[in-house]
Amino acid sequence: MRRTIITFNVWDLPLWFVRGRERRIAKVADYLAGQDADVICLQESFDVAHRLLIAHRLGDGYSMSDGHDRTRKMLGIKTFDVTGGLVVFSKFPIVRSRFFTFNRLVNVSWVEFLARKGFLEVVVSTPEGPLRIIDVHVHKVTRLGGKRVRLYQIGKVLSFLRGEPRMPTIFAGDFNEDQMIREPEFMERFREAGFVHPGPDNATLPPSYRKENPLVDLWPNRIETSERDDYIFLNGILGSGWSVVHYAPYADGVRLSDHDPVTLVLEKKK
Repeated sequence: MRRTIITFNVWDLPLWFVRGRERRIAKVADYLAGQDADVICLQESFDVAHRLLIAHRLGDGYSMSDGHDRTRKMLGIKTFDVTGGLVVFSKFPIVRSRFFTFNRLVNVSWVEFLARKGFLEVVVSTPEGPLRIIDVHVHKVTRLGGKRVRLYQIGKVLSFLRGEPRMPTIFAGDFNEDQMIREPEFMERFREAGFVHPGPDNATLPPSYRKENPLVDLWPNRIETSERDDYIFLNGILGSGWSVVHYAPYADGVRLSDHDPVTLVLEKKK
C-alpha cells in the first residue's frame, strides 16, 4: 500500500510581473492530474478561478479544503482568495478544514502583510484513521528580520498542534529557508514537537528553487544560488509501519512554476 503527498508553490499571484499564469496553471493542473497523489498541498494559489480549474482537471475523486472558492479585494483592486494562497486537495474525505492567520504585525514586508499569510489545517478520514494535514507558506526571504519571522510562524503552528488532539500529521509547504534541515534553530523546534524529516540526516537536499529555472531568473525572484525551500515533515506516521520510498523535487525542465513540486511516497507492507 502506498500514499503519495505533493507540496507545490504554484506562483499564481494575479499581479503583472507573474509570467504566463494561464498557460502555466493549465500545465500544473495536467501535471497534478497525472500524479494520482493522495494529498496535494498548494501554496501561492491566490487565484480562485485557477483553483477550480485544477479541481476540474483532478476530477470528482478529490475534495478541496474549505474557503477554496471565496474571494476578497486587495487594496480594493485585485481579487485574491481568503486562505492566504493555501489550498489542499485530498482523495480522502475531508472532516474539517480551518485557516488561521499569522499575526500580521509581526512582519517585515508589506507584501506579506497584504497576502494574509497563515496556515491551513485539514483533517481527513483515511482507512487507517484520521490524518491531519498542515499546509503553510512561511515568511519570504528578506534582508532583515525574515528568519526571525519564519521561526515565529513555525512556532505558532507547532504551538497550535500542541493544543489539539494528537493524530498522525503531515506538515508541508514552502518554508523559505534553504537547507532548513541543517539549521538547529528550526529543527530543534520540529523534533520537540515530534516531527521528523523523511530525508537523510545532515545531507544537502536537491534544490526546489533552481537558479536555472527561467521563471526564477527575473525580478523579483532572481537568486544567486539554487535553494531547497520546500519540505514535508511527518509526525506519528513513520513509526507505524510506513517507510519512505521516494522524497524529492520534480525537475525535468517543464516550466510549471518558480518552485518545483516536492513529492513524498510512503509505503506500508501488508
